[in-house]
Amino acid sequence: MRTLVDEIISKYQQIKGSEPKEYFTPGKPNEHLRKGSDEEECLNTTEYRSLVGKYMYLVTKIFPEGAHAARDLMKYFSSPTEDHWKAVERAIGHLKKTKDTIKLLSEYRRSLG
Repeated sequence: MRTLVDEIISKYQQIKGSEPKEYFTPGKPNEHLRKGSDEEECLNTTEYRSLVGKYMYLVTKIFPEGAHAARDLMKYFSSPTEDHWKAVERAIGHLKKTKDTIKLLSEYRRSLG
């Protein structure tokens, strides 16, 4: 799974052209994403779906603390705006900050001896 974490971070960097900032939480407290207005442009829909899909897979396997963020992000697969991409950056930034502590339960048990 470590490879998947690195792949998600790398894919974000490739799409956005910059590294995500590191965050302590995967989402902002008390902030809810909203559907973009008709005037707002949909940005990189295919890349958004791919990146959020990989994040969702990771969340279902070994990263439950990102579940709320993943659920919010997946609601906007059809029309991601700049605000949604900022939320993706936060989720990926949290992943980047905590990647060394993410382990499968079996890996954790082996490390205990």
